[in-house]
Amino acid sequence: MSLDFFRIERGLELDDSVQYLQGIGAPGAGGDTAAAQVGSVYTDNTDGALYTKIAAGTGLDKWQKMASETYVNNAVGATVSWREPVVVRDNVATTLPTGTATQPIVVDGASVTNGQRVLFSAIVGGAGKNIYVYDQATGTFVEDSNAESDGDAVYVQGGTSAGKTYIYNGSAWVQSDQSSLDELGYLRAFIGKDAAGNEMPNYTSTNFVLQSSSLEAAVSALDAQFGPDVALGNFIDPADSTNTNIQSLDTEIGANVTAGGWISPANSINQNLQALDTHLGVDFVVGNYISAAQTVSGAVTALDVAIGPNVVNGNFVLAANKVQQNIQALDSQIGANVSNGGYILAANSTNANVQALDTALTQVALQTSVTNVTSVQTIDSVTADAAKWFVHVELVSDPTRVYATEVYALSDGGTGTDFTRYATLKLGTAIPGLVVSVDNDGSNGNLRLRVAATGAVNVIARRASVLV
Repeated sequence: MSLDFFRIERGLELDDSVQYLQGIGAPGAGGDTAAAQVGSVYTDNTDGALYTKIAAGTGLDKWQKMASETYVNNAVGATVSWREPVVVRDNVATTLPTGTATQPIVVDGASVTNGQRVLFSAIVGGAGKNIYVYDQATGTFVEDSNAESDGDAVYVQGGTSAGKTYIYNGSAWVQSDQSSLDELGYLRAFIGKDAAGNEMPNYTSTNFVLQSSSLEAAVSALDAQFGPDVALGNFIDPADSTNTNIQSLDTEIGANVTAGGWISPANSINQNLQALDTHLGVDFVVGNYISAAQTVSGAVTALDVAIGPNVVNGNFVLAANKVQQNIQALDSQIGANVSNGGYILAANSTNANVQALDTALTQVALQTSVTNVTSVQTIDSVTADAAKWFVHVELVSDPTRVYATEVYALSDGGTGTDFTRYATLKLGTAIPGLVVSVDNDGSNGNLRLRVAATGAVNVIARRASVLV
């Protein structure tokens, strides 16, 4: 019968400062684990976990648990989805292609060799839309061991999608970078913004608008200067555009006079009428402002009243100019009539077109901030066929916990809606009970961006685009 040469009951002490201990459960409650020196090692016989003494004294907080490979893999794999770049993207094939064993395979015009990765974003059935690795020995593709999940992003190195990044939104891989940059460029060009960042408009003309004022303020200033629409007159009509009414007045006044017995083209209308009044005594026929029974003086007075007092110097008209010259100056400044566009119509008046642009700008670009949101709350609403928002949410009690996403919503014009979230980003641990959604409040085509959370959150939403 054999006997133990030696047996260690509690632990092994190699010198005066470090001990190697073991026991059942976590260390630190008392006894040897409480008295052990910093640097000592303890093994939990229950699960084999290892601990290192990091501070003198009693308590589990004086020991630090050492992470095993399994622990690290589980911790990282549960929260992070690492996606290495792919050589090409195939958005046509609905089934995985098969190559010739030991030979490369051509995908999207590029030669794919052993171990190289390809994003197949149109696969139907099987493992579905994901990244696959080419096994050249068998000529087949094998799905990447990292399964796709919401928010996964992958960069494409070559092929027709070279230089683009795609994000998985839960059902499809969507391009996230170039389309957003293109849309941002279109918006900047549309509103005249020539640089990124916090930049206010720089106007080349400031007769009525204030430099660096917002577009809404500038359009409002121009609208105020135009004033209310004209009333029905002898030659002008509120149903006509500004250009049409000015053209009507120009036609009625006619071409400038030529030199005659009493009148001169260098004279104003009033001067020529005065000259004629002095020398003309023949009765008139009935006109718009004069009658056959009037004297020349009476007729001139009627015309003078109809024309009104002389203008004062303005931005485009001068008191020294003739009526025809001032109308021509206004006609030149207004320019040719507009053509049909996204928001303006050639048939509209200037006021109607300015109002349409003001409404469109208000619909397309609007940023809303709401603080301390808990129960479901409407952050923004818009009546449109489709709308897109950028949403930023942070937890009030811990601003390092941040959630950001893009939301695209669609309306059928009635009460039916659908929406999707994509390009979702998170900092810190998840915000408890956070829900970002879009619904309809019962009005035809009215889309509501809604946010709710268990803990109070601050929400910023920017309306990126609207289809009306």
